[in-house]
Amino acid sequence: MKRGIATFGPRHLEILADRAPGIRVVSGGYGSGKTSVGVGFLIDLGLRHGHLGPILATEPTYRSVVDVMETSIMRYCDLWGLPYRRWVSDHIFEIGKSKRFEVWCRSLDKPRAVEGINAIGLWSDEWELCDPEALIPAMQRVRVGDALEILLTGTPEGYGPAWETVLAKPSPTTRQYIIRTQDNPFLPDTYVAESASRLGTDEAIKEKLEGIRTARGGRVYSRFDRRINGVPVVKSGRLVIGCDFNVRNMQWVIAEVDDEARRIHVVGEVVKEGGTTTDEHAERTARAIMAHIARTRGRQVSREDVFGMRIRAYPDASGQSLHTTSTLSDVHLLLQAGFRPDPPSRNPPVMERVNTVNVLFRDRRLSVDVDACPVLARALETQALDANGEPEKKTGASDVSHILDALGYVCHRLYPVQRKPGSDPAPTSVMDEWGPVA
Repeated sequence: MKRGIATFGPRHLEILADRAPGIRVVSGGYGSGKTSVGVGFLIDLGLRHGHLGPILATEPTYRSVVDVMETSIMRYCDLWGLPYRRWVSDHIFEIGKSKRFEVWCRSLDKPRAVEGINAIGLWSDEWELCDPEALIPAMQRVRVGDALEILLTGTPEGYGPAWETVLAKPSPTTRQYIIRTQDNPFLPDTYVAESASRLGTDEAIKEKLEGIRTARGGRVYSRFDRRINGVPVVKSGRLVIGCDFNVRNMQWVIAEVDDEARRIHVVGEVVKEGGTTTDEHAERTARAIMAHIARTRGRQVSREDVFGMRIRAYPDASGQSLHTTSTLSDVHLLLQAGFRPDPPSRNPPVMERVNTVNVLFRDRRLSVDVDACPVLARALETQALDANGEPEKKTGASDVSHILDALGYVCHRLYPVQRKPGSDPAPTSVMDEWGPVA
């Protein structure tokens, strides 16, 4: 690299310094320097391991390969004083002098575009615009040597199919980074302000300038921020559970409640996909409570101890109905398992429950242990409003509603939002201007 040439800010250098195997996902705003990080990744990986094989570099379309990727590689190689040769028709670069390595540029507009390539690493630019049927094969081509590094860069695009493929359930070796537009020290001083004025909405500004993923149509639980609401608001309180009954997808939450301060801290989730029953899930929940007490209180309790605690349970009102295959309702099964069910006579309107949760987050009276509750945290961050202004049941391939229902039952049963005098009894849209929580 030429002396005196600066291309990266501190955030960019932090990403490039992460050389562990696995996937690095970089979400960046417009002009944040994602492309320079991508080219820097190619050069760094090639100088370290390029003697073992080529590096694969991809864009969503052929025009992006030519106009963005190949142009950027040539520009930065010239800037950094690196010699290179380019095979235009094959879209291959040979970079370096004493240490030479190859970069193969490909478009992922076709699912089988990268067949036959064995690479030491992959840089996929604008990866969320790629069809997962093409992105997955590209990632699978990284199988030469022991570096096995993958870099995915792009402006976040909501919670689409590519996100479901990589980030919905990330592997232990997947790391996520965010680069804000203002993290690029080489932009004009007025760029951020003028871009914000053109983008208009808060959601667009967050996504396109701050690199923060937002839900299309707006997030249902817009007040949740894991950096703020991940800090416990209850140190030690009485234990309660929230129950959403589903044969195929049973999802409950465990929380500690401070009755005096009127606060809730969610300390765990009990999730079972596939067929199950209420009594089976109650036993899973009891074991989770035993583990929580051992971890936080430092004492061992038995199943009989949990039974004797008579922990309050807040289920769906429909849990009082009898099953066609049993003479016992879900509420009765909870009672037999040692819990103390407290169902409402009828369920509140969905949006009333949503607003209660949002107000509690706003007032710092509801927190979530995001490490212990990954399904809940993801659901809070991803559930969007549909075209009718109602919460979507599914985000991508995942049904995110069940765990949110369980949380809503606890919050609304304990601290429902007070309606202003003369307001409509049932809200029809998400808002948090209803005043203080009851």
